[in-house]
Amino acid sequence: MLEESSLFLPSILFNDSGWYSCHAGDSVLRSVRLTVEEPPEVPYLTCYRRSFAKDILCEWKPSRQLSARTKAKLWVGKGLMGGNRTEQPCRYYSRSQKFSCRITMTHHDEDIALRVTMCVINTAGATTSEDKYLMTGSLGV
Repeated sequence: MLEESSLFLPSILFNDSGWYSCHAGDSVLRSVRLTVEEPPEVPYLTCYRRSFAKDILCEWKPSRQLSARTKAKLWVGKGLMGGNRTEQPCRYYSRSQKFSCRITMTHHDEDIALRVTMCVINTAGATTSEDKYLMTGSLGV
C-alpha cells in the first residue's frame, strides 16, 4: 500500500458493511472488513402482565434502526435489592421493531418484588436501562 493512501467514505449505511479490497492491477494488496454500526441507545423498558395466569412481558422499541447484530438480555433479580439475578433472553420482532423479554412466573413468585434491567449490545458498544422495580401481585406491573 502506498504511503499516505486512504479511503474516504462520505456517507455509509448499515448495508455498506462488508469486505473492501485495494487492488493494483490483478493483485489484491489488502482486504479489510468494514462494519457499520452505531452504539445502541439506552433502552426504556415497558413491563406488563395481562393476567395473574400469564408471565410478565418487558418490551423496548428502539427509536432508530438497529443492525442485525444487536442483541438484548434482561437481568431479573428478586426483592428490592435484586439479589440472585438471572439472565432472560430477549427476542427481536422485526415486524413490530421491538425487543420482547418474558419473565416466567410460578405460583411461588406471587406478591414479590422484582428488579429488572435490560442490557443491549452490538459490535459498537453496550448500554443498560435504568433499573425497573415490579410488584408481581399487581396486574399493572
